[in-house]
Amino acid sequence: SNNCADPAAMSKVTDAVKEGVNVLIWAFVGFELSSNSGDSGRPGLELAGPFDVGSLMEYKKSLGAMGYGDVVHLAALGGWNGPHLPPGFSGGELYGAFAAYNSQLRSGGDGDTDAADEYIWDGFDWDLEGHDDARSPTNELTIECLDQMVEMSAAAKADGLLVSMAPPESYLDT
Repeated sequence: SNNCADPAAMSKVTDAVKEGVNVLIWAFVGFELSSNSGDSGRPGLELAGPFDVGSLMEYKKSLGAMGYGDVVHLAALGGWNGPHLPPGFSGGELYGAFAAYNSQLRSGGDGDTDAADEYIWDGFDWDLEGHDDARSPTNELTIECLDQMVEMSAAAKADGLLVSMAPPESYLDT
């Protein structure tokens, strides 16, 4: 899709929903270091992605108006040639950055927080994959990254969000 840059151009996605697709995974979001270091003196984290949040929420509302308000919207983390999780941060810290981005519309202070506007996404999909360059560090899932995934997933689940993952067979190689 066009990541909802133009909700009117989402006809293929809308047609798929009308045909029975009930989960949309929006590609891709990732973590970036921010200059907001807080008290720790180390860089903070922010979630970033190619989304116009207003357009995405407009599209979600339009699906609801058509009777498809139960469609699940997930943010994809990673992707082929995409970044893995930044080292040195706990899964809780990573989830905190995701949650801050995902709930940004709730902090508008206007009191208008109907269910469709509470969160941008209903959760996230782990899509940590490899890279075309065989020397890339993202061709390996580190123990730290796996631990971060577990902790971040548990925090999201505790907040009532959905977490999905369809690992390639190679994840299971020993």
